[in-house]
Amino acid sequence: MLVLTRKQGEVIHIGEGIAIKVIKTGKGTVKIGIEAPADVKVLRGELSVKLDAQKQAEEARDEPKAFLFHKTAGRPVAVDFAGYFPLPQTA
Repeated sequence: MLVLTRKQGEVIHIGEGIAIKVIKTGKGTVKIGIEAPADVKVLRGELSVKLDAQKQAEEARDEPKAFLFHKTAGRPVAVDFAGYFPLPQTA
């Protein structure tokens, strides 16, 4: 990770067409402006994590499930081939 110190009004350029400008600094906060091409998605971290979780949940719902039943300690245990319920390790 590259860590930079910038003052108000200074800019950081990333690649071609992406610029991050420090708009205002305050007690424990920094206000930044981001210029990027229209095809570049810019999201706050908490939204990115939430969208990733939603996407994973949708993919899990859409994924066909195939189960194998394995007898463990005298009772059957469902084991999903995708690894959601892995087989117990045997010694």
